[in-house]
Amino acid sequence: MSGVKAQVTRYNRQADDYEAKIVRSQEQLEPFSEHGADLYAMLADIESRFLVA
Repeated sequence: MSGVKAQVTRYNRQADDYEAKIVRSQEQLEPFSEHGADLYAMLADIESRFLVA
């Protein structure tokens, strides 16, 4: 039974490590996401100026 508990503990640690990596990746990508939203808004503004409906 202790072998099963040890395996579960390892899996839980791996899951925690993966979760931490995901959070770090999301934090690293956040500035790009904000910049992308700004560029999209700028493009929409440019299109609205030059496209005739």
